[in-house]
Amino acid sequence: LGGTPDEWPARYRSASPLLMLPLKVPQLVIHGTADDVVPVEIARSYSRASREAGDCIEFMEPGDGGHMAFLDPASAAHASLCDWLVARVAPASFPAIPPNPDGSRRQ
Repeated sequence: LGGTPDEWPARYRSASPLLMLPLKVPQLVIHGTADDVVPVEIARSYSRASREAGDCIEFMEPGDGGHMAFLDPASAAHASLCDWLVARVAPASFPAIPPNPDGSRRQ
């Protein structure tokens, strides 16, 4: 944002999802307790405020997750993210798989 919150308070206010609530979109917040970059309480507070504002939000707190754990395909955070996306996005976004020419279904 080009500087600190003290230097650019308006920029930080306009970029704050907390100040934009309710967002009116489903949200998943995954924040590992092993995150040494951002305190997990920020995600907890945001999730509470989002829910109180009427948003549909899920908060997951994997105990072993660091700041970017959701990017690691071997992590529990990544599996949770993929499950959440498939449950919410895939059914509405992707057409049904057509049957094979012989009428059988692909697996």
